[in-house]
Amino acid sequence: MKNMMPSGGLGRKNQSTENRFEHAQRYQQSRQQAWIVFGAQADLPFLRLLKAGFRHCYVLIHDGRYWMTVDPMLHYMDVRVHYDIDPAFDFPAYLRAGGYDVVPASIARHGRKAAILRPFSCVEVVKRYLGIRHPFILTPWQLRCYVQKQMRHAAAGSFSHTLPTSQEISHG
Repeated sequence: MKNMMPSGGLGRKNQSTENRFEHAQRYQQSRQQAWIVFGAQADLPFLRLLKAGFRHCYVLIHDGRYWMTVDPMLHYMDVRVHYDIDPAFDFPAYLRAGGYDVVPASIARHGRKAAILRPFSCVEVVKRYLGIRHPFILTPWQLRCYVQKQMRHAAAGSFSHTLPTSQEISHG
């Protein structure tokens, strides 16, 4: 009878499979666009202590084929793939028209370094998904300010790169 065990036996990782998985994961992440959606709803009394308009947040993701949402609630996690929404539909604009504050966000993966252990909250889930490691971002408003600051730095830095010389351009 032929041995059906993967090479290396149980518990060992197949290096080429792991590399293919990591490559596929990086490719998929490079195609993803993400937005943070901020809302004003305050179903629980203690949420009314947070800044108006910034009492909840979740992630909106588009991978080119599907729209997805990761919406952490206090009592459950709502993760959806919206198969019924056309990939070309401007979902962020639709949410903005509905009164939500929707801001683009970048997805940063920091290797295999463990994230800091924090209490479960909508902000912490959004930070984990996007790879934000700032430990003192605790509220949706603080997250909004952080992302806005990052966007300003990215916009300012987009022209700060050294331009190539004419010799570099002509020699390819």
